[in-house]
Amino acid sequence: MKYDVIVIGSGMAGMTIANKCAKKGLKTAVTDSRSDLPMR
Repeated sequence: MKYDVIVIGSGMAGMTIANKCAKKGLKTAVTDSRSDLPMR
């Protein structure tokens, strides 16, 4: 898959920027070292 934005880290800042990018229509992926991320 191709993404416009890949955010590394799912902390507050990572999730905030991922949300802003997605709301602007960018195809966004979030990755983190933890495997227990909640699906939103």
